[in-house]
Amino acid sequence: MSVPAFIKGPIPWAGWMHVACSVRGSAAIVALHVWLWAGIKRRRTVAINLARLPIGRASARRGLKTLEELGLVTVQRRPGRRAVITIVMRREP
Repeated sequence: MSVPAFIKGPIPWAGWMHVACSVRGSAAIVALHVWLWAGIKRRRTVAINLARLPIGRASARRGLKTLEELGLVTVQRRPGRRAVITIVMRREP
């Protein structure tokens, strides 16, 4: 039996997650997975295989690009490798 995944907090809601959830598309799903893996690895920088998200790879790439454009993450893209994503902490409003 596998252990259900949970998202380790605290997650800055007003300054980070609210922004990610306020845009259209798959940014919110990608944001939740970034925080999930950050909690598992106990690091703000994680490598994530976008193909393993519960959405299509193209949608995951668009969601990640949106998070990057919003300034919520920085991304290192490497051909044939997982994206290395760093959570950028924002100040609470």
